[in-house]
Amino acid sequence: MVRASNPYEPVPLAQESNVREARAPVLRNSPTMDPSARPRQLKVSTLLLFLSVIAGFGQTDPKRPFAPQLWVMSLLVFGGLVVLYKFYRGRNWARRLVMVTSVLSIVSVVFLDNTSADTLTFRNGVIVFDLVLGIYLLFWLNRSEALTYFIRTPR
Repeated sequence: MVRASNPYEPVPLAQESNVREARAPVLRNSPTMDPSARPRQLKVSTLLLFLSVIAGFGQTDPKRPFAPQLWVMSLLVFGGLVVLYKFYRGRNWARRLVMVTSVLSIVSVVFLDNTSADTLTFRNGVIVFDLVLGIYLLFWLNRSEALTYFIRTPR
């Protein structure tokens, strides 16, 4: 009688001396995740995105009532921080959302204010910072190192 092989049966490790010991698998987003498994640029990207999100508080219009703007900006910043946390933890949907906002930040160069005498306003500085950050993130998030971190087969 021929016994069918079980696809879920564990495969025995090779008994060769040059094979490393098998470690227990670490779950994708567990608190015990090995920090060396994260890409090197992830901390820098997350910090720069954090600065960009916090700079949103400076985007208020002084000609409009301050309280509603503060409420809306607080909600947007809180949502941005949640996405940023999930981005750091390696969620692919957060990577995609960061890529979409990077494209929007590149398109936002159209809104630079060239009418005022002082062209280096805070708003223009944030737009230029977001432009450079958007170009960097689009480049880095499509590299193989970032893709292997964000796109993993085991869920």
